Amino acid sequence: MPTKPVPWSWILVLTGIALVILVMLLFPPVPTDHGPVEELAPQTPPPTRDDTFGTMLRVGANAILVEHQKSGTSEVVVSLAVLEKAGYVVIHEDDNGVPGAIIGASALLPTGGENIRVAVDKTLVDGSVYYAMLHVDDGDDTYDPAKDKPVTDAQGNIILMSFTASVDAEPGSSVISL
Repeated sequence: MPTKPVPWSWILVLTGIALVILVMLLFPPVPTDHGPVEELAPQTPPPTRDDTFGTMLRVGANAILVEHQKSGTSEVVVSLAVLEKAGYVVIHEDDNGVPGAIIGASALLPTGGENIRVAVDKTLVDGSVYYAMLHVDDGDDTYDPAKDKPVTDAQGNIILMSFTASVDAEPGSSVISL
């Protein structure tokens, strides 16, 4: 049986492939130097609301920061309050995990302030949870719980921060840098 000759097109294709492989082996690609490689910091998940409740809660142009307070006193020291519109810092008792009865309110704050002292109607009880909440003034420059509503963010969440009364607490010991 006579053998068929190999078509020239096959010989050219196989020769081309062999040349490409030979060039790749003889002249490997040269890596480009992009400078020193920085190691990436390990990724940590973003904090939850519960993780950040003990630190400043900032939402838009409104913010509040209150540390744990000394029990046995009738005053709350709010480290920082920022208000987009004039308003008040209002202190609430805890009612099963949510703000309850109002026990104190600051004087009118045009834009907020630092180390705001808020007198409360009851002595702070050791181990009890309280809330410092921002309220916006209705324009009459007098706090009225029926008219001066809580400040909310774009999603309707009330701007507040919880704190605990403790015999060991030292409010106002943090350094605030703006």
